[in-house]
Amino acid sequence: MPDHVTIKLFSTLRQYAQGGKEVSLLWHSNMKVQEVLNILKIPDTVERVILVNGRYSESDKKLSPDDFVILFPPMTGG
Repeated sequence: MPDHVTIKLFSTLRQYAQGGKEVSLLWHSNMKVQEVLNILKIPDTVERVILVNGRYSESDKKLSPDDFVILFPPMTGG
């Protein structure tokens, strides 16, 4: 069975998964978070927080098979 990465999207970012909550993508060597963002067509101008396996990450983070990526908009409050 091929290796995958799983992406879970929250709030307004779900629109990039056609309204779904989770997307599974085939993993390949040298895959980075930025490629996931490109595949999902999330523009660089869209603010988001990236977690990979529960840790804050940047878009240049290299992914491994079975990694779990969470994307959500920044929290705001007052």
